[in-house]
Amino acid sequence: MSVDGIRRLRARFQADSKIGNNEVTELIKEAEDGFLFFKHVSGGERRELRDLLEKHQDQFEPGAKDRLASFLGLKAPTVTADDIAAAFSLLQGAMEGARDGSGRVDLDKVAMQIQGDKAAETALEVIKGEFSSMQPVTVTSSCGGTSTEMRNVAPASLTGQRASNVFDALINAKREAVDLDANSNGVLEKAERDSADQLNGLSGRIVKAVVDEAGKIEPVGTSC
Repeated sequence: MSVDGIRRLRARFQADSKIGNNEVTELIKEAEDGFLFFKHVSGGERRELRDLLEKHQDQFEPGAKDRLASFLGLKAPTVTADDIAAAFSLLQGAMEGARDGSGRVDLDKVAMQIQGDKAAETALEVIKGEFSSMQPVTVTSSCGGTSTEMRNVAPASLTGQRASNVFDALINAKREAVDLDANSNGVLEKAERDSADQLNGLSGRIVKAVVDEAGKIEPVGTSC
């Protein structure tokens, strides 16, 4: 019935390194207050529970994470190696489709083709960041004045060796994503997701960013 109460439960459960359905029941009961059928969960209580869910996903037993996420109006994601590899295949195909006869890859066309696939979009942003450079940009103020600032600007296209390096990186990234699946069950557990941090080069940076994006808890209703 209070944020402090949830914090006490949280500390106890984290000490045991396990949060199962019984623990989630206690957390929900502690969060809900009111009389008879009237239940009220404060914003502070929701934030405390969401923080627990986001920062300690690995401590939840199967089903318990989904139950707490559902209570908060959130979706607890399942990160799979196959989905991540599929995103890289989608991006690679989009890049092939946006490449002209000279070998130039139009990145704006690529972005349009992968629109809506968060994993592929995340991978593309990493690639753009890899080849971005500091350039002067004219900025208009709210008062109508203009000034020139140096900003990191992503390229509009990739050509030559840069394009070749990206295609090679995507091929390697697909292989690295599949290799992360040490348990061969398709789902990347926390230890496997953490191992993405150890990957090197552009392909490794792509994999890490996409794995991190795929692991984010998403709102499916309201959690305020």
